[in-house]
Amino acid sequence: YEPSEPEGMVFIPGGTFRMGDSQGDTNVFAVANPVHTVRVSPFYIARYEFTNQKMRDSLQWAWNQRLITVESNLVISTEGPTNALVKLGNYNSEIFFPNGLFTVKAGRVVFPAQYISWFGAVASCNYLSGMTGRELCYDLKTWGCDFTKKGFRLPTEAEWEFAARGGHDGLRFPWAHTNVITHK
Repeated sequence: YEPSEPEGMVFIPGGTFRMGDSQGDTNVFAVANPVHTVRVSPFYIARYEFTNQKMRDSLQWAWNQRLITVESNLVISTEGPTNALVKLGNYNSEIFFPNGLFTVKAGRVVFPAQYISWFGAVASCNYLSGMTGRELCYDLKTWGCDFTKKGFRLPTEAEWEFAARGGHDGLRFPWAHTNVITHK
């Protein structure tokens, strides 16, 4: 835990909660059973989705550091196994790579980044850490995470569920007044 909140991040104090399907939606969420008690330590999580601009910035930084290459519209790590990180050139792609420069489609800068593999999300965490002088959490040769490092990383499943619940336990949604969504 760092006393100064990283830019764009929100501090989640951690705690204990019942993780899993507490609503009995077993026909839909069978993998979320059995409900079990989980304790998460304090952590930071991004306030908003990873944007196209952040993806562009992290890819350009990695390209400039020679950590990635682009082959057949696939961004590939040069640090280990050649797992595809980001797919470019789809019919509705928002990130392009003309002449060694990553760009974002006009008007789409703050939209959530897409066509990113899990490997790409992990690598982007490392690139963002490198850009900001933080420790790298992931080893891109093994794709393992060192949770003791103070860099950017993906939240664990438990951290994500804890944050998404908004401090409420046993509810379907992170608001306490109702367990349904209506068109109102």
